[in-house]
Amino acid sequence: MNKILRSLLLRSPKTYELIHNLKNKHFINFYLGKVHEPDFNAFKLICQNQPQLFVDIGANVGMSALSFFTLKSNARVTSFEPNPLNYPYLDKLAARFANFQYLPVGIGEKQTSLDFYYPVYNGKVMTALGSCDRQSAESWLNQKTVYFFNESKLEIAKINIEVKTLDSFELEPEFIKIDVEGFEYQVLLGAENTINTHRPILLIEGIAQGDRVHQLLKAWRYDIYKFEDNRFYLNSFDCANNFVIPQEKTELIQPYLALNSAQTLEPVC
Repeated sequence: MNKILRSLLLRSPKTYELIHNLKNKHFINFYLGKVHEPDFNAFKLICQNQPQLFVDIGANVGMSALSFFTLKSNARVTSFEPNPLNYPYLDKLAARFANFQYLPVGIGEKQTSLDFYYPVYNGKVMTALGSCDRQSAESWLNQKTVYFFNESKLEIAKINIEVKTLDSFELEPEFIKIDVEGFEYQVLLGAENTINTHRPILLIEGIAQGDRVHQLLKAWRYDIYKFEDNRFYLNSFDCANNFVIPQEKTELIQPYLALNSAQTLEPVC
């Protein structure tokens, strides 16, 4: 959502809520054949024909799950979402798609309970910006992201949530999406066995070059890509989401590699 539109909608929370409900309660994008973020178009290029399991960590209202069904009608999707405010949307998704399920827990590095924070601006609850990291929940709405930002209108709400590891569910995913607003490293630690056993393709928000998420994935023999204009760019971090591909599966994206990426790929041992 661009800054102008975001700013206008936040000045009128009722309008924001109307548009939000039209899109997410009535599956508008699905019926239009659209994905909610351009990155998801990459799945059209790399998905295989048989049913595949897509694990959605940080489901919010189910936008990622719906986009995946838009691209791959025979997919199986398991979503994880700790915020009860989002469950009415996920219930509607479960009623519409037989191959969808969601589990009302957060995913982290160990089984525990944690405080979960989300911003409320001008009375509008911003569930998509919720995080177990308070600083991440506080930092997204500011003068750089909202015109005429008024700090006095920003509140940080808190609930307590149950957290489990992804490994504890013994899933066998082909794809995992992680969008947890600053909690990605903890999610990966609790998913180490799942990832290194089944070697799924990952889509992760907010990786920065050289950060601990990047270093961990390198140690697990994964490469980082940006997807743009139907091309994958190796070691490019100037994007909201990065595809993270196990080195032994590079052939899946080989036809779509940007030239500079193809030239700099290291051989797989």
